[in-house]
Amino acid sequence: MRVPILFYHKINHPHPEAKIRGLYVTPENFYRQMRYLKWRDYTPISLYELVKGINLKEKLSSKSIVLTFDDGYEDNYTYAFPILKKFSFTATIFLVTRDIGGLSGWADNEETVKEQLLSWDKIKEMADYGIDFQAHTHSHPSLTELDEQRIKEEIVNSKDIIQKQLGKNVDFLCYPYGHFNPQIKRILKEVGYLGALSTKRGMVKEKDDPYCLKRIGIKDKGGILTFIRYIEFKYR
Repeated sequence: MRVPILFYHKINHPHPEAKIRGLYVTPENFYRQMRYLKWRDYTPISLYELVKGINLKEKLSSKSIVLTFDDGYEDNYTYAFPILKKFSFTATIFLVTRDIGGLSGWADNEETVKEQLLSWDKIKEMADYGIDFQAHTHSHPSLTELDEQRIKEEIVNSKDIIQKQLGKNVDFLCYPYGHFNPQIKRILKEVGYLGALSTKRGMVKEKDDPYCLKRIGIKDKGGILTFIRYIEFKYR
């Protein structure tokens, strides 16, 4: 089993003041990427299907892929959502629950500009279509810098808020900044999470740890040829 989990942040043209432009993929390039996946017969699956395959050692299709978006920016609704619907694709979006409907409050001048996040109305519309929403903590801290009580608060509050709003289970966490350690993985298991996603690069394989799932970050640089190389060759 070799399943790519792709991860995006913003589907938009870079903000004029943005210092890290790698967080953006333009709507035009995102469309080309999804069109390529459709042409190549890739089928987006859920994290539930992926982790079940790992836990039960089930063989998944070689054309399985997981699409994920970190942070929950409003442009995921404005630009990504119509494209996903056009190709009948599903995806998972990880929400920072403290800032729903507001600006990305964890941003600072060294990282990125503050940008608009999804509102609950838009989240619910997307969820009704089939987009999955999971946790990205409550306030987007580096979990490795927190004590155990704060770690629990961040991951439990995020889980509980989304579950209450959407009436569905929340079972996966995306680590902010990709930071985690054995203590954080232990706490996730204790409070009922089924898995977690990192920023470590690579394909997911059958013997991988569900609490340290690798992903492939997609950026605008290099265009469709770089995207194809990542999916078909580099991490195979």
